[in-house]
Amino acid sequence: MAEVVADIENLRVIDTKGNEYELWDHEYWYLSPNRTSYHPAEGAINPYSFGMVLHNANCGQGIHVAMENLLDGIEVTVQKVGGAGEAERLIEEARLRINPQLPSRLRCFYLNHDKYVALARIQAWGFTERELVRCYSIRSSAFYHYADVRLFEVLAKDPTQVHLAEQYWDTFNPQDPKERQFLEVLVNGALYFPDWKQFPRIDENELIKWQEANQR
Repeated sequence: MAEVVADIENLRVIDTKGNEYELWDHEYWYLSPNRTSYHPAEGAINPYSFGMVLHNANCGQGIHVAMENLLDGIEVTVQKVGGAGEAERLIEEARLRINPQLPSRLRCFYLNHDKYVALARIQAWGFTERELVRCYSIRSSAFYHYADVRLFEVLAKDPTQVHLAEQYWDTFNPQDPKERQFLEVLVNGALYFPDWKQFPRIDENELIKWQEANQR
């Protein structure tokens, strides 16, 4: 079986077909859901709680295709409920008006600029069922947006402030480390995860059990 060859020092990765890609010169951190199992007694579980990114990265020997490509042909809807769901809807509508080329929050990776930012977000948002892993963005055909996550948080609490949905798409440039903790990096592009060998895979039978229980 062909292997992916990664050279982090020189910022390049070669896939199993021999295609070479350049990596962005920055180590990002990704907070990935890490559920790998399911029991019908657990009831309704959001599909996004499964560690599919970790699974896919392991299967791809570190390379994970862009979410836009992975979800091609699949209708993706807002999974959040309440104010957070309304905020997602308003922000997506604003993106389509302002610049459809920007990464969609419904089809992208949410990355943290550094490990400090990621750890602060875990504490602030109570992300306990997540795995914190480092990654690099593959530069070819990648689109980025640097957002102020505080705008989403305020809009989620008060969806009547619709002007914040458009402000979310203004590029956010933190001026100091304290402000950087609010930086949210949206990436529509492929990623490389150097520590992929440690990532768990999801048993297909577990997904079948979840699907059967949640389609009743």
